[in-house]
Amino acid sequence: MSKKSIKLKSSLGRAINPKYRTNLILIIITPILGIIAGAYSLFTGNELWTAIQAGFWTSAASFQTWAIAREIDPDNDWSAFVAIAAIVLAMFALNFPAYSIIALAVMLFCLRIVNRIVGFPCARNDSIFVIILVLIAAFFDSWLIGLVAALAFFLDAIMSQPHRQHLYFAGASLLIVIVRGIINLGETGSISTTYLIVTVVMGIFYILTMLANRFVTTKTDIKAKPLDIKRIRATMALALVAVIIIALWRGDNGVLAMSPLWAAMLGISIYRLPITIRELTTFNKARQKA
Repeated sequence: MSKKSIKLKSSLGRAINPKYRTNLILIIITPILGIIAGAYSLFTGNELWTAIQAGFWTSAASFQTWAIAREIDPDNDWSAFVAIAAIVLAMFALNFPAYSIIALAVMLFCLRIVNRIVGFPCARNDSIFVIILVLIAAFFDSWLIGLVAALAFFLDAIMSQPHRQHLYFAGASLLIVIVRGIINLGETGSISTTYLIVTVVMGIFYILTMLANRFVTTKTDIKAKPLDIKRIRATMALALVAVIIIALWRGDNGVLAMSPLWAAMLGISIYRLPITIRELTTFNKARQKA
């Protein structure tokens, strides 16, 4: 593939090729889960429109959860399906709540900016597209995602093979947040004891998984270059920062708004549990010998 053709490709878009078994499974089960959720909602006494919404949010949440999990745990295809199971259970348990779909789209792209899993730095047009999404999210969805975008751009500008122009985009994201804050700080809320306990436990579980992640074997989509483990760990950390910021500001509603991201974090933590235990045990033994 020529350098010119690479430049024409997006550094944020990733095709879901059905020739891979896990991708094919995703394509099959996503609409099925939506149909099941809609049918359940309808047969439990809800109106048709409510049932349609239940189906939509379940399908959308399943897909976004899978996509996010693949970015923060690229080595394990099946951890994303554990994450799907987590979000589907949550959707049924919480009566199919709406979530911040635009903000999570920004989140997905931010993860790809940091991990560079496509294979090359974010192109200028892609960066502008993310800024436009941040602007839309700031006024119609979860405005604090702008802080996460600013951090993602900043990390990409200072980590290995830095993309310095992203310092300007980090500033642009931060400016959007500041303007949005001046106009209206938006909805605040408190977090209940139940949500606090659940999220703290999930957060600790996830942090241990992140600390135990010491290598990555997956190659980039283009040219199959080795991924940078520091960038993968930074990507994992970015996800954690995002849920913490929004939960602290919006409370229970913030947790629900980011529920697919929470599910992705939980799914990979559960799937990688044996790996986490082994890695942390090895690390402790090495410290004792030292």
